[in-house]
Amino acid sequence: MRATASNFGELWLKLTRIHCWQKVYNGLNLDGLGKMVIWYENRTFKCERYINEFDYGYERGRMAIARDVLLLDSTLREGEQAPDVRLSNEQRLRLAQALDEFGVNFIEISPIVSVEQQALMRELLGLGMNAEVVAHLRASEQDIELARRLDARWVALFLSTSDVHLENKLRLSREQALELVQKTIGYAKEHGMKVRFTCEDAGRTGTEYLYEVCRAAESVGVDRISVPDT
Repeated sequence: MRATASNFGELWLKLTRIHCWQKVYNGLNLDGLGKMVIWYENRTFKCERYINEFDYGYERGRMAIARDVLLLDSTLREGEQAPDVRLSNEQRLRLAQALDEFGVNFIEISPIVSVEQQALMRELLGLGMNAEVVAHLRASEQDIELARRLDARWVALFLSTSDVHLENKLRLSREQALELVQKTIGYAKEHGMKVRFTCEDAGRTGTEYLYEVCRAAESVGVDRISVPDT
């Protein structure tokens, strides 16, 4: 089967057989596993959650939470950070258009990296794609101002939240980080932008403080919160 923009979804799922496992607890407080099954239908990704209760044999029951899956592609950001990867501007544009045709919802780039990336963002925004172009930025008013000059509609602000990063990389206290979260998200929202906030190094962030950060972001109108392990 030859991969094209129109059939890539089906091919990708056939090759990878995606299953995302989550811990769930049933009404009897039995420890089990829930399986999130993803599939491609009418050029849209769908998912449903199934329950596997080991104590009672295998029982698969669909829960009433089937929903669309939104896809974000970071090839034009993280992909180009890989060793020996260098795309021409024509290749970047072709890749973005193929991703858009394929049905990806968000395409992420980092305009703070270079003038070249800023020019790319302008071009992508001018293509009239269905996919949203997301400007990946530090939690900084200066970065947000750059995105404003590029007419970005979506920004992804990131800030380290683990103590090891706050203390050794950013030289910020927890309280100062919370203030920065609210200040920068609020600034972007005041200027009409959609905002995704990323709690960088969330895997090493204390649970209670991670909740505090998310609540702080929510209090100023954040649209999405990302909780990565990186």
